[in-house]
Amino acid sequence: MQAALNAASLGDEILLHAGATFTGNYTLPVKSGSGWLIITTTGTLPSPGTRVHPSDAAQMAKIVAADPTSPAIQTAPGAHNYRLVGLEITAAPGATTGYSMVALGDGSATQNTLAKVPHDLILDRMYVHGTPTLNFQRCVALNSGSTAIVDSYLSECHAKGMDAQAIAGWNGPGPYRIENNYLEGSGENVMFGGADPQITGQLPRDITIRRNYFFKPPSWKGVWEAKNLLEFKIGQRILVEGNVFENSWPDAQVGTAIVMGSTDQGGTAPWSETSAVTFRNNIVRNIAQGFSISATPNPGVSVPANHIAILNNLLERVGSDGDYAGEAGRIFELAGIQGGLTIQHNTALTTHNYSFVLSGARKIQQLVVSDNIFGAGDNVIDNADGKGFGTAALNASAESGWVFRRNVVVGVPPASNPTDNFYPAASANLGLNAAFILPSGSLYLNAATDGSAVGANIATINAATAGVTQ
Repeated sequence: MQAALNAASLGDEILLHAGATFTGNYTLPVKSGSGWLIITTTGTLPSPGTRVHPSDAAQMAKIVAADPTSPAIQTAPGAHNYRLVGLEITAAPGATTGYSMVALGDGSATQNTLAKVPHDLILDRMYVHGTPTLNFQRCVALNSGSTAIVDSYLSECHAKGMDAQAIAGWNGPGPYRIENNYLEGSGENVMFGGADPQITGQLPRDITIRRNYFFKPPSWKGVWEAKNLLEFKIGQRILVEGNVFENSWPDAQVGTAIVMGSTDQGGTAPWSETSAVTFRNNIVRNIAQGFSISATPNPGVSVPANHIAILNNLLERVGSDGDYAGEAGRIFELAGIQGGLTIQHNTALTTHNYSFVLSGARKIQQLVVSDNIFGAGDNVIDNADGKGFGTAALNASAESGWVFRRNVVVGVPPASNPTDNFYPAASANLGLNAAFILPSGSLYLNAATDGSAVGANIATINAATAGVTQ
């Protein structure tokens, strides 16, 4: 197989027989010219735009890492224009330890200029997975430029004693398209950051994450080390849309589903930044906690996280409403976000602890929280630094001019909380049906700041996520 890779030219197609197994550690070399070098199977695959499943493996050629401490597939510095279609990639049976199954680009200091970055790469309808007993870091390391991972199935990406991800990237410039995939990862299903970018001034940018199913199998609880479903420690211009995120429990961390913040992980990249993030039309369910968004969650110099929007999402079974009774149940933990934080038209239900926990010496800039439905539990807003609840907490943690209005907050008395909101005593007063839709005649149908119904537009979310979990 390596001889075929070395001999092929851009514009060629390498066909691997369905059912054949190629054992080794292979490198995609640099090619000159134009066009794509396609590496695919002779088997019959689902049509483009349809996600593959392990049941399609018989139609795929299989690439097995002879030594899973090295990638089964990796790129040479500067390699470009490769499209891998319909291949199964895994480790040899009995292997116990591994790192990246597929390495697109190099996360180390060796890749320290843009000229060395592989680019124009596509993983299309791929089945990349570990084994039930393999302790390894990630299925795909994403440190390339101009890369798409689409219609693929990434599973059994798990580890104990270290973080593991389905996809993780930190040393590539992007853009990235991650669309219509099934993604299992024990640490973080998808993460950007965790190590410093080695190209001065560069960050992963222009990231689209759409219509993926992020899932942690409950059977992993207590077996593999779990943290979050999605985390951004670095990244700019990010769209997360139409995904389903499912299952996050306390283990190595508290089980927060979505984590964002700017982190200079190793202290060598002070330009580290998470910014211009839009998170919309997603479903997040069966989780211990919802969002943790912090300007600079770790020590070290970095650009504070900024310009973040959380729009029209459904969070269900958070904390004691889910399978993790007795856990914190916080919907939002917020600290110091700069340049604007908007939380609008979300429906997020918990009955345990606080909807909002605010903290940090740096105040949140341009905070707008409007038109949401929150099942609040004990209180709606708490300042974790001991500076009060409700309005007092907002004054302590957000710059003047903050907006908190036209929200429906369940189970919280209005005293000490912001005015121009609705504070029904119990969830039953909302009248939400099993699909989280307000009944006709509800007081909240035209009560949002834009004249629409308060809470998430469930029809829009259902359309955006249709078929994602199949």
